[in-house]
Amino acid sequence: METFTVNQVAEVFHVHRDTVVYWIRSAELSAINIARKKDGMPRYRITDEALKNFRLRRGAVEGPPPPRPRHQKTKLPDGWVDVFAKP
Repeated sequence: METFTVNQVAEVFHVHRDTVVYWIRSAELSAINIARKKDGMPRYRITDEALKNFRLRRGAVEGPPPPRPRHQKTKLPDGWVDVFAKP
């Protein structure tokens, strides 16, 4: 069974590591804390199965997000002048 660190998961989803920790703490993403002390700094490991389940629930897709549609410039009625137009 392969496991991933928080930083590796952050790279896969193109997010900050704090976002991955938020997903873990909010129980969206299952992880195992392998830290020796329970009251110390957590060291999370995410299994490949947990990552697959997370992707299915989130509907995540590989690659960058699609481009946002551009708004069309509205045409002014006949006889109107756009005073804010660039010359």
